[in-house]
Amino acid sequence: MSGATKTSEAKRLPTQKPDPIATSDIVSELQGLGFSDYEARSYLGLLTSSPATAYDVSKTMGIPRANVYGALENLMKKGAVQPVGERPARFVPVPPAELLGSIVKKTSNRCERLATLLEKVETEQQQEVVWTIKGEDLVNIRIGDMLDRAQKHIWIKAADHILEAHRDRLKAAHDRGVRIVIILFGTDVERFSFGNGARVYLHEGNGIRIGSADNIFTLTIDYTEAITARMKDDYLGAHTRSEPVVTMAETIIRHDIYLAEIYSRFGKEIEGAFGPYLVQIRESLFSGPQAAQMRERLRDLGLLGKETKVRAKAR
Repeated sequence: MSGATKTSEAKRLPTQKPDPIATSDIVSELQGLGFSDYEARSYLGLLTSSPATAYDVSKTMGIPRANVYGALENLMKKGAVQPVGERPARFVPVPPAELLGSIVKKTSNRCERLATLLEKVETEQQQEVVWTIKGEDLVNIRIGDMLDRAQKHIWIKAADHILEAHRDRLKAAHDRGVRIVIILFGTDVERFSFGNGARVYLHEGNGIRIGSADNIFTLTIDYTEAITARMKDDYLGAHTRSEPVVTMAETIIRHDIYLAEIYSRFGKEIEGAFGPYLVQIRESLFSGPQAAQMRERLRDLGLLGKETKVRAKAR
């Protein structure tokens, strides 16, 4: 007896109706992977009962018989089901882990090929665009993508709790030889000190966040790309490969490095001349509300006496 005939005589699993809520969620996710509604439901129907005929699938999932044949044929082309016999034709699903693994591999390969092809047609004008990115997930995805692509250096100015979500990627970049400089708002320098090639500075020598601008995340890579983002409330980022904007972002971080080095040697003298946390310089440049907010923050931290008077004038 042939192998095909033996397979076709496999005992059919009992039919069970899939949970309607779970079905809706699964069908929606499969559609996101390029399955049509009928294809997704047919695959799910086979998972609940197989081997099965087209008629069985139609009956189990409520798919019109005229449509189920085409859905099963397309699923075979996608490598999602396999025929196991004839007269009548029966089908079994490819196991989910195997199917999804194949989809991941094919999608990854396609994206790599597309990236190479699209880079060849990207215009100089597109390089100068500043892209707006909205939402926490999208901002973090772009940050992660940049960290993964960095080849020479990564410069970051950010709070420790924001960096924590990207620590593994930073460590991986360091391990592949990327040089890292971090201006850190926080206290745990060792958490991001990965060894030679990674330097971590506390912002202004103390890592304390004073003004609203200190909630801004800034990242540059390889002197060619930058992102800056507001990492709170309604997350909002700006990403670019524009040379002037990238240079500006790197200059900001570079001057923070200068200041951190200067503070490490002359911190007491600087505080004596300009007040704690450069308060006298800051309030002369801040608007009235900004200066008031800064001093209130310092008082909350117990770093400024309540008797100190805000000298900045509202602008």
